[in-house]
Amino acid sequence: MVGLSQKALVVLEKFAVPMAAWRVHATAREYYRRMKNDETAEKHRTRAEELIRLLANSFDEGEPLRESLLAADPGSGGVKMVVP
Repeated sequence: MVGLSQKALVVLEKFAVPMAAWRVHATAREYYRRMKNDETAEKHRTRAEELIRLLANSFDEGEPLRESLLAADPGSGGVKMVVP
């Protein structure tokens, strides 16, 4: 992976920014999936999922934002809105 996304991954290793990190890892997952590098794609999907759970657990149970995060596809970089 080259360019801006690779630079973003380097920055994310130095700073704790889980919302941005989740999306960068989701983008990296998609890139590696398209390049047929399933092992690396899975590593990025796993990391994106870990970050989503970290973010979700920062909210109280039942909080709509928490539920939206938990409903997210870790590989998409997007959040499905859950309406209570």
